[in-house]
Amino acid sequence: MLGLQPDVQACAIYLVNAYREAGYPAIITSGLRTAERQQELIVSGLTTAVRSHPLTGRAVDLAFLGVPQAPWEWFAAGGALWKTMGGRWGGDFGIPDPLHFDGG
Repeated sequence: MLGLQPDVQACAIYLVNAYREAGYPAIITSGLRTAERQQELIVSGLTTAVRSHPLTGRAVDLAFLGVPQAPWEWFAAGGALWKTMGGRWGGDFGIPDPLHFDGG
């Protein structure tokens, strides 16, 4: 998780470990992004954010190994935990992004 801010990195490690202890194979799929990568995501329609927490190492995206479409509830459980650590969960956004967890 190179490039993540220390507080976000600590929370991400805690979140992934909590999922794994509960039997869910969580992994971090994205962290710090370059401006070029962010632009690629905008062009491809995967995000609309020109300024974004991943550009400053303040966000991660999460997935589950071997589970192409994890249930919303799995992400929501992590979102609830993430929010107790002071972060924001993308599932609460106007356009929900349940994979996204940022440092607020």
